Amino acid sequence: MLEENIHIKPHAICAAVADTIYSRRMLQQGDRVLVGVSGGADSVALLHILLQLSASLGLNIGVAHLNHALREEASDRDAAFVTSLAQRLGLPCYSDIKDIDMLRRQTGEGIEAAGRWARYEFYDRTAKQNGYGKIALGHHADDNAELVLMNLLRGSGPGGISGIPPTRGLSIIRPLIDVRRRDILSYLYANDLPFVVDASNQNPRFLRNRVRNELIPELSNAYNPKFSEALVRIASISRAEEEWLKKMVADLLAAASLATGKRRWILSVAYLSGLHIAALRRVVRSALEHLDGNLNGITFRHVDAVIDIVFRKSGQSECHLPRRIRVRRQGNRLLMIKEKHSLREMSRGHAAIGPPRYCYDVQRPVTQSTSVSIRQTGQRLVFSAIKREDLSGFRTTGQESAFFDMEKLYFPLLLRNHQTGDRFTPLGMKGSQKVQKFFINAKIGRTQRPVCPILLSRGQVIWVVGHRMDERFKIGPETRYVLKAELLLA
Repeated sequence: MLEENIHIKPHAICAAVADTIYSRRMLQQGDRVLVGVSGGADSVALLHILLQLSASLGLNIGVAHLNHALREEASDRDAAFVTSLAQRLGLPCYSDIKDIDMLRRQTGEGIEAAGRWARYEFYDRTAKQNGYGKIALGHHADDNAELVLMNLLRGSGPGGISGIPPTRGLSIIRPLIDVRRRDILSYLYANDLPFVVDASNQNPRFLRNRVRNELIPELSNAYNPKFSEALVRIASISRAEEEWLKKMVADLLAAASLATGKRRWILSVAYLSGLHIAALRRVVRSALEHLDGNLNGITFRHVDAVIDIVFRKSGQSECHLPRRIRVRRQGNRLLMIKEKHSLREMSRGHAAIGPPRYCYDVQRPVTQSTSVSIRQTGQRLVFSAIKREDLSGFRTTGQESAFFDMEKLYFPLLLRNHQTGDRFTPLGMKGSQKVQKFFINAKIGRTQRPVCPILLSRGQVIWVVGHRMDERFKIGPETRYVLKAELLLA
């Protein structure tokens, strides 16, 4: 694997790739393989290596190239290079052109995401039309390391840091996944194999380029010379654990499900509320994935918004997720519905447009404060972690600050609008009270109530922001660590 292959000699790279193909059962004798070739170093090396292995494996190889039409003449140059390469090698070449910039504007995706979707759609369509059972792509070990680090920077969970899978489904294979970029280049130079260079790979506008060209070299030089190998090892461990957990989550989802349909999934609130928070998040994600076929656009914040509904003590609650998914609680039932029409348009057709809705997650502050800006209200909250002995004068602060016993909280916290049925125990009181009643007693105006920020921990209101915190989360004699929250103008 990567940490063992510190540097593969050019003549040995074929053996390393053959070992990957064999150990991961990527190919069988006589397979028809469509190779995605961009013209860059990785895909060109992959094509030549598979050709060298084709004699022993009896492979039937074709070439596929999608012109993204992003770099004008450079894109046309790449397409011409791939077509010429396939002709010289005597291979069938399938090509197409897709305006990725237009696709990006139509879907609202970023350039990279739109390009990725277009490529996979093209490869899948081409393979099916021409009888190819496998699609080989040129992702390698350094690509894997970069993705893991990018997902760590985004705050992804175990699924995100499991990296690039060596295989996906029954058709996608990545034979170079255990090979380093430097070994690929050594192979190309040693065999005098031409390839094209994409100048956009140096553009710092793209996060991946900054991670590849700046962050990983800095971390490797200053902290760990085998940093990329460590990232790939993390990915391998996480991927194995994800595969193991997948079956467990499937069993939990089956136990929680009351009914399923083509566009509807109904879960037991009682069953869900008894799960550990880690299992609950996975079950909610799995249900949403089954409902819509994928999790595109669904973030950690969306999943926790659903969990917030699960832990509400009373009242009917509802939240709207991307891709026209409506989640609604009715008593002990949690309904997930894939609507046929835009939720925004449906809301306009049935009710007047209300105050702006918002929902943000708040990560645990560690070495420095963290902040959340509520763009809908022009407010900002700053959160800091403080040792109890370093805290002084907190009893004289105003309503714009609140101090919580850190060990009573579950992170990430949730920051959202007030919702009907919200309850809390106002500081200094006994027994719970509806937030709506608190608003009335505190003479908070009707127009302010719907947009008033509410801070929650695992479905429990801990602070009616700017007004009163919850008695149950206050600092006590046993408190060791304090979360300080401050309300500011954005």
